[in-house]
Amino acid sequence: MIHLGGIAHLELATAGRVVVAGVSGEVDLSNTTPLRDAIEAAVVPETIGVVLDLRELEHLDSSGVHLLTLLHHNLERHGRGLRIVRPRHRVPLTVFTVIGIDGHLPVCGTREEAVASLERPRP
Repeated sequence: MIHLGGIAHLELATAGRVVVAGVSGEVDLSNTTPLRDAIEAAVVPETIGVVLDLRELEHLDSSGVHLLTLLHHNLERHGRGLRIVRPRHRVPLTVFTVIGIDGHLPVCGTREEAVASLERPRP
């Protein structure tokens, strides 16, 4: 487990050729850069995508939303995908709803669904 500024934690794992990044706690301006760096450092040439599991996330501010879009664009630029597992805590879930993240980024209900959608061949 990687501690990010004392208010967020990151657990990295792999599922086949997918990096699974579980984020818990609070994501804000104080920790978005080390969070991005840690996730991007886990991506190796064989990686086909990243699952960002936000189920245990308790807080997400605008810099965290920016991080989501930045990761998505960076991965896509290199032919990889991003899937986000929907947060279940009220504050980040409200942010997702108000901003309409589901309409702009690929959001899944479970980690398993997210990994499976990355493993499916692209059209």
